[in-house]
Amino acid sequence: MIRSIAQPVLILLSLLCSGMAVAQTLSADRIKQDVRVLSSDEFQGRGPGEVGEDKTLQYLVSAFERAGLEPGGESGSWFQAVPLIRFNRQPGAKVTLSIKGKPLVLVLGRNATLNLRNPGHSKIEAAPLVFAGFGVSNPDIGWDVYAGLDMAGKIAVVLCNDPDFEAGRDLGFEGRRMAYAGRVSAKLEAATRAGALGVVILHEDAAASYPYSQVANGDSLPVFIFQPPKPSALQFSTWLSPKASADLLKR
Repeated sequence: MIRSIAQPVLILLSLLCSGMAVAQTLSADRIKQDVRVLSSDEFQGRGPGEVGEDKTLQYLVSAFERAGLEPGGESGSWFQAVPLIRFNRQPGAKVTLSIKGKPLVLVLGRNATLNLRNPGHSKIEAAPLVFAGFGVSNPDIGWDVYAGLDMAGKIAVVLCNDPDFEAGRDLGFEGRRMAYAGRVSAKLEAATRAGALGVVILHEDAAASYPYSQVANGDSLPVFIFQPPKPSALQFSTWLSPKASADLLKR
């Protein structure tokens, strides 16, 4: 019994020892230097399809080559083609929510954002709001907020994170560790499957794990989707600031 237990322990120690040399080559200063270079003005934000992207790719290729890596992309290249469509939101875009006939004043980039999902002109008027809790749809664990609901032509209003965050215990979402179902991308996927017209996300810093300024500052940046786009009833998504969110719920 001692021998059968000791062998795996010795193998594990051997693996740890063999990895020590690799670990010692890692340097916090070296990592910081990469960050300094890539975040410098010279790289112009590293936006896809822009000058900064080319500079970034060449920098990464040089770093991989120095590390002794070999290309594994298409035809022996370092790269793999990923066709994307770029959405540039035109000036004049706006979002207004009306509660009992009274408008909730929203200013894009301040207390609201707007992410359009389809090319061309988008105009939505008088679409009803449906509060969908955390916007989670996972029938495998018996949790589907959209079960039995007709979301066609309606806008889902959802909270950040998942049910476990507020409950403080595991209701099927791995406790307060944010499961995939609690991520915004999963909420948009669930709303899309339900046939919703749009999604309004109510921001809370703790639940989202980042401040509202993080999404507000990037409000007007281009959005990329895979080409060709999949047909979808979902037209848009918008984040509301904590204050605007509270105001909406209060009304």
